[in-house]
Amino acid sequence: MMNFPNREATLACGGSFDAALTDLAALASLTCHVSIALVALNGIERVWFQASTDCQIDAIAREIRKTIGLWTADSCQVKTLVTQEGYYLVAVPILLSSRVLLGWLCLLDQTVFDLNANQREALQMLSSQVTTHWINGVQKYRTEQALKQARQMLEDTQAQLIQAEKLSSLGEMIAGIAHEINNPLSFVHGNINYVSQYIQNLFELIHLYQQSYSQPVDAIQQFSQAIDFEFLTEDLPKSLISMKVGADRLQQIVLSLRNFARRDGDEKRLSDIHEGLDSTLTILQHRLKAADQIEVIKEYGEIPLIECHPEQLNQVFMNLIGNALDAFDQSSQPLQRIRITTETVSHSTPAIVVRIRDNGKGMAADIRDRIFDPFFTTKPRGKGTGLGLAISHKIIVEGHGGQLRCWSEPGQGTEFSIELPLPAAFTQPAIAAHATSRPAA
Repeated sequence: MMNFPNREATLACGGSFDAALTDLAALASLTCHVSIALVALNGIERVWFQASTDCQIDAIAREIRKTIGLWTADSCQVKTLVTQEGYYLVAVPILLSSRVLLGWLCLLDQTVFDLNANQREALQMLSSQVTTHWINGVQKYRTEQALKQARQMLEDTQAQLIQAEKLSSLGEMIAGIAHEINNPLSFVHGNINYVSQYIQNLFELIHLYQQSYSQPVDAIQQFSQAIDFEFLTEDLPKSLISMKVGADRLQQIVLSLRNFARRDGDEKRLSDIHEGLDSTLTILQHRLKAADQIEVIKEYGEIPLIECHPEQLNQVFMNLIGNALDAFDQSSQPLQRIRITTETVSHSTPAIVVRIRDNGKGMAADIRDRIFDPFFTTKPRGKGTGLGLAISHKIIVEGHGGQLRCWSEPGQGTEFSIELPLPAAFTQPAIAAHATSRPAA
């Protein structure tokens, strides 16, 4: 049995194809001196009349479709028959190739007619013209579709590049700010201990003076009372301790910012995944503290350092944890929880797996299946670009040869799994030997 072109491909040829077939049908009618000529193209399920010279063809269309539908297994020759409506039919095959039947060029008249050699040759040429128009139309359609897809890919890539450039600029700005803050901070942090010791020495010196001169002059006694010297000696060490705690915290934040935005060129380098996760959590601390009911559980396993682009992975962590926090804004959970786990797995090749799970509202299947599509977002207008997860997927899959997967059900929360492959020669004992760990919080 011969193959047939489908209706979608035929219709894809567009209006110019229809017009060309109508002209060819009219030319066939004039050439052979018959009242009706039509072009019938085979589809997958039925015969489609693409062009006709007679608007009353519906009266015999069903019979012609049924008859032509049976002409598929025979050799493609000129067919003649008399229809039940009393029309004399001559059909010339339209071939796409030696084994592909495109359709039939049909001639109908209410009187018996025969085709001479010239008319048969003309009809064969007209059927070849139908094939040529069909091929050109399909090629044009395919070219247009390819251009449309290429244009869409270009727009998607352009948007992702713009977003990546914004993130890169943001990273450079963060790194610059962190560097500028770090210089005076290091000065303050490094001198707090000395200042604390100096003040303690001064207090001891004052204490010795008080022992030696138990009866100070009136001016000293009045000033001591004015400044509440006893409270000062008790509160100043506490203030210094608070300043040191604050400086330590600020130094940790600056370190996290520098680690998050660190760029070491285009080369991958050995990095600690846990350090990147902790830096991300530090940067998001303002959002975590804004809602007292959010609990972050860290279950860090023993994993090795991995060659990667750490600043890119930090962007992924930021997107995934940030999305979990966004999901809590629309959740009614009394206790909102984010669980971050890391482990090494040994499948066909060893890998590090990072899982970030929340107990938010979850997602329906139709949304879950599209979350990695560029520009797809469920957030209100102005709240998201729809590029965060698309870029994250590209970073993991294309940039690191890994996998980024999502599991989610409505009311069951969402889990993202990042799988980063390790070198094939990296065996389990080597992983244990290189492992770094963090206690769960």
